[in-house]
Amino acid sequence: MAKKKDTQTPIQEKIEPIEFLNNEELTSAIKKISDLQKERDTISSEINAKIQELQEELTNKVAPIEKEIKLLGYSIRVYCDKRKDLFFKEKKTWSLATGDLQYRKSPDAVESNSTKKLVDSILKKNNMLEASEKFSKKLAKIYLTMDIKLDKQAIQKDPKKAKEVTGVGLVEGQERFHIKPYETNLEIEAPLEA
Repeated sequence: MAKKKDTQTPIQEKIEPIEFLNNEELTSAIKKISDLQKERDTISSEINAKIQELQEELTNKVAPIEKEIKLLGYSIRVYCDKRKDLFFKEKKTWSLATGDLQYRKSPDAVESNSTKKLVDSILKKNNMLEASEKFSKKLAKIYLTMDIKLDKQAIQKDPKKAKEVTGVGLVEGQERFHIKPYETNLEIEAPLEA
């Protein structure tokens, strides 16, 4: 039977202060702090240099593998795109002996970020800019602020009306192609180009 891990926090070691007898000992202690900080920084720099070397080695060794994965993913996508009506006619997933191939559509997204300039233009277009500015000034007097931003969920529910009122519409979600090999259980999104 497996032992349970000790979940208790370690007991803090009580540190007794060093009693300095004179200013020379105090000055010496400050110098010792400086020396210890330099030693710590030297060790840290050496370790960081080794980490950097390992990261560069990793990047160099993995780059050709990543390139091959990208090429294979792209090639599989091209193959499936050409035969989409045959293999993906009734369902979005095609299960093979070595893994699943799948088309997924990402959800529609609001086409703009909520910037102050955009919000001000929407308020101005709907004759609410002046009232909003007055209200903000009143709030500031009692140490409050107001944040007005796009209601992206409401825009997604009624994109046609939202476009009329705000000028902001939706960007249609893109269809993406995913490859999920069974052995690794890791999924990749196949690129549109190699």
